[in-house]
Amino acid sequence: MPTELIPVISAGIPSKVSANVATAQVFPNPNNALVAAVLNVPGSGRLEQRAFSIRAAGYITTAGAYNATLSLMSGSSLTPGSNTAIATTAATAVGTTTVPYRLDADLVFDSVSGKLFGNFKSQIGATFAAIAALTAGLTGLNGLTEPVFQLVFAITFSTANAGNVASLGNFSLIN
Repeated sequence: MPTELIPVISAGIPSKVSANVATAQVFPNPNNALVAAVLNVPGSGRLEQRAFSIRAAGYITTAGAYNATLSLMSGSSLTPGSNTAIATTAATAVGTTTVPYRLDADLVFDSVSGKLFGNFKSQIGATFAAIAALTAGLTGLNGLTEPVFQLVFAITFSTANAGNVASLGNFSLIN
């Protein structure tokens, strides 16, 4: 089967958050800021027992020597607590600068066990985090359901500052 790219956000229409809070913020849909930018993991058996990847990338600007934490979450809400974090990075120093970031997750699920497992790696500026198991897996999955599950992406800054900004320029599924 050929590689399939399912983008939610492409470089032409980035999603942005301004962080005057020190709590997680889910990136909004760039066309409707009242809802989250949601990546639907396709069902109808298309990804059943097949490895696939999720990629999120963008940039982070901090107004001080702050840390940033990236989080891939199962769910569809702009409210972080309504979603389940499945891949969360360690807090990473950004400094008073702008740096690119990326988070890549390699995932697999099956309908017999109903479970999702995988691993992820991340890079914030020049800091690369080694591959790690998912923070949490998912259960009760049915590969025929459309969508099988949904994903959102969030960022947390260690210190609230109106000058903290993050952009999500790519949020996609690669099969």
